[in-house]
Amino acid sequence: MLKRNQYLDSSMKVSKEAVDSLKRCSEAGIDPEQLFATVTSKERKKAWAEKHGLTESRGATTLKKFLGKDPGRKYPPGADHKSIWNKDGKPYAYVMQPYSLGWTDLKALVDFCEQHGLDMSMDAQSSWDYPGRTMLIVLTKKAKITS
Repeated sequence: MLKRNQYLDSSMKVSKEAVDSLKRCSEAGIDPEQLFATVTSKERKKAWAEKHGLTESRGATTLKKFLGKDPGRKYPPGADHKSIWNKDGKPYAYVMQPYSLGWTDLKALVDFCEQHGLDMSMDAQSSWDYPGRTMLIVLTKKAKITS
């Protein structure tokens, strides 16, 4: 059983060594979250892309490129660390990874999604642009119902 605020089994030698190393880094003024981000960023991005069968688009990360039309703004409300992801060679997901999202930006983002027929998901576990400090927000076009 893990103690409160303990997230792994420290009885395992490698876990104890890693925790002790992070403590030493922290005491030396090195932010453990920067170490975590450095170690996990590329793998998180790769795992997310593979899980969803997506490839990162090159070039501009504008809404016009994602939506195929000009929505009157270049980026979604609250956008930071933006990317567009393709499925079958076409824009499928607009990803942003902000450090925070206040009420005003969140409400504006929800309104924007409703106006443009987009779904939105938010996930604190899958961000790869400074993981541990950013959240992953994914916008996708709502599925069209066909009979």
